[in-house]
Amino acid sequence: MGVLHLAVAQVVLGISTLIYMVPTHLAATHQAGALALLTGSLVLLHRLHVSSSTAALVQRRLLQASKGASATAPLPPKRF
Repeated sequence: MGVLHLAVAQVVLGISTLIYMVPTHLAATHQAGALALLTGSLVLLHRLHVSSSTAALVQRRLLQASKGASATAPLPPKRF
């Protein structure tokens, strides 16, 4: 499940826990949901992280591509 789904499930479990006056099984499920949400958030953060060496490589390639494109690009037409 995605992080958004885990967050919604956590909210629903939390509200249900309070409405039903904190039954043990619901409270334990709410705690397990918190652990799942934390784990899912950390996994998402890890997957979205871009290392500095990768970012530098992409920046160099984009700079090379822009220099190559500007050297071979035709000039725009002159307007009189």
